[in-house]
Amino acid sequence: MGIDESPLPKDFARAYFAAEDRTVFLNKKLQVAQWEHPGADGAKARTRTSTFPLERAKRGVPIIFPVSPQPADMPPDWEQCVASIPHRRGDWEDPHILYRNVTDHAVQEADPRPNAIEDELPAGWTKELDVDGDPYFFDHDTGMATYDDPRYVENPEPSLSLQAQMATRQKKRSSFQKNVVTKKTWIIGPEDLTAFSAIDNQLTSVDEIPKHVRNKVHNRYMDILPNPRTSVKLPMIDGDPTSTYVNANYVRGPEGQAKFYIGAMGPLPGTVVNFWRMLWETRTAAIIMVTGILEKGRKKCERYWPADVDNKTEMKFGDITVVAQQEAVARGYVYTLLRVQRGSEVRKIGHFFYNSWPDHGVPRDASGDLYPDSVLGMLHTVHKWCSKVKDRPIVVHCSAGVGRTGTIIAIDHCRYRLKHQGRVDPLQIVDFIRQDRCALVQHPIQFKFVHAACMKYADLHKHAYTVEKSEHVDELETRARRMSLADRQAKLQEEKAAAKSRQQLARRGRMRRSIMTKSQMHGELRTNGIDVETFKAMDTDGNGSISLEEFKAYYKQKMAE
Repeated sequence: MGIDESPLPKDFARAYFAAEDRTVFLNKKLQVAQWEHPGADGAKARTRTSTFPLERAKRGVPIIFPVSPQPADMPPDWEQCVASIPHRRGDWEDPHILYRNVTDHAVQEADPRPNAIEDELPAGWTKELDVDGDPYFFDHDTGMATYDDPRYVENPEPSLSLQAQMATRQKKRSSFQKNVVTKKTWIIGPEDLTAFSAIDNQLTSVDEIPKHVRNKVHNRYMDILPNPRTSVKLPMIDGDPTSTYVNANYVRGPEGQAKFYIGAMGPLPGTVVNFWRMLWETRTAAIIMVTGILEKGRKKCERYWPADVDNKTEMKFGDITVVAQQEAVARGYVYTLLRVQRGSEVRKIGHFFYNSWPDHGVPRDASGDLYPDSVLGMLHTVHKWCSKVKDRPIVVHCSAGVGRTGTIIAIDHCRYRLKHQGRVDPLQIVDFIRQDRCALVQHPIQFKFVHAACMKYADLHKHAYTVEKSEHVDELETRARRMSLADRQAKLQEEKAAAKSRQQLARRGRMRRSIMTKSQMHGELRTNGIDVETFKAMDTDGNGSISLEEFKAYYKQKMAE
């Protein structure tokens, strides 16, 4: 789309959101932002509806323009705004979407509107009633019962009183175990979610990547960045330093092979050429894609191969041409043979698109149980393809390049360890691969899926196995069973009150999220384009949010310097 450069009426300026490829039009006189072009004569100019007073323009200090019309679903007392730095001639600079509370003047980047997707229970959770008729929540994947609503409380605390009632719930065990061939028993490490949560994510700070790519043109999320030690580096083109960057890392293989996999972010519009250059320069053998192009209305990945499998429709990425020659639909995934040409050299790459991974969760069967069968089948086919072209990496990507990407890589490690060593500890695998790329296997349910894949792999090979027990699960069940009835009743009321308090705090936090939370200051979550040091400098009272006065004072001080 690019910048809309059509003529503007007097008192109007434009600002361009490069990462989103759209233009906003700013009425400098009324201080109103609008997405629709006002027309050369101003016939489509919007009126100001905000009750907030107008601001004086100062050089280098951003002005906040309320958007008109406001989104229909904005909560009361909130307004969507655009902040941009004035420019006497030409387009205004550095536009940002902000949200302002007109009552307490708080300004934030986080959207205060509730997200309908967030109101759904996470996969594997159900809402049930206890003996008093009060609601509680049960995680069928972990067997945990809690009064904390997992939609609002990030880390629900298990209820000991409920856990005693749930102790009789046993997970289904595979029927294959009674028909196994007599072999040496495989050993699978524990499904210890507490230990999994304690594994270091090995996050990379934004300061560790080159300055010219510290933006959302080159990175989908500013907290998911490549480890500099193992990052894939591309040859520079025409002196452009951004041509050397791609958000991807080499990840070691099951035997420690240094460049066995490449874990990568799904390409963005501004990175798709470098993505294909990476595939070419590393002589990639196969691509495993574990994300949709669009999921629940959200763009997850730029399409980088032809939709038409006719051996003639071309897609060009710089000097690389891609043609889809063959396609085969398998259980859970689609295999496409890609013909890739650069100059006179032609190569073949196998593309494996796992298209049945749900947006929130992991693959399950019709009864709701974890279903790793098709993932295991796909990995078998991938390695069969790669056996023809040895010593060439397998590229695995999802959207961010960590959660589903890490799950696939971890499962591949586990199946190799079981087959060749007869023993695997999924916790050690996760810790091992995270040393090469941050946050691989991102969520507890993904770790459970890895663990389920280990057991299913043994089942499919009719091999006896044993799962080591988790100390944390045993301790919780033991404590729950030892509680007397009176203690259980007292604990029940205490847990309900504590859960109610946590949920109230979480709900308030959802509606009053600041530009960056305390965890974001430590680089754990997305920073929404504001670096840590700038946020700390703005937040003079240290309360974790930025008021309009703090926002202005910061830029006033910067100008004085």
